[in-house]
Amino acid sequence: MNVTVEAELGVLAGVEDDVQAEESHYTKPEEVIDFATRTGCDSLAISIGTSHGAYKFKPEQCTRDPKTGKLVPPPLAFDVLDAVMEKLPGFPRVC
Repeated sequence: MNVTVEAELGVLAGVEDDVQAEESHYTKPEEVIDFATRTGCDSLAISIGTSHGAYKFKPEQCTRDPKTGKLVPPPLAFDVLDAVMEKLPGFPRVC
């Protein structure tokens, strides 16, 4: 039987499987090589500013689009994604 393991590094705000986190903490790129090696995971879910499950961004976490007046969630941290990709080239990532 083949088994694959997806590991998460960083904290995504939200609710999933009765686990709740109010704040996000981005994945630290300097930790990904050691983490992936020690866990033996097949893919790595990283935190770059997305959210899980029932969580919605609070108005104070958003900015307002001056043209439409709509609330805009915080931007994704593509610099963190780029740094993780540089550390683990070709390694499957989940965002």
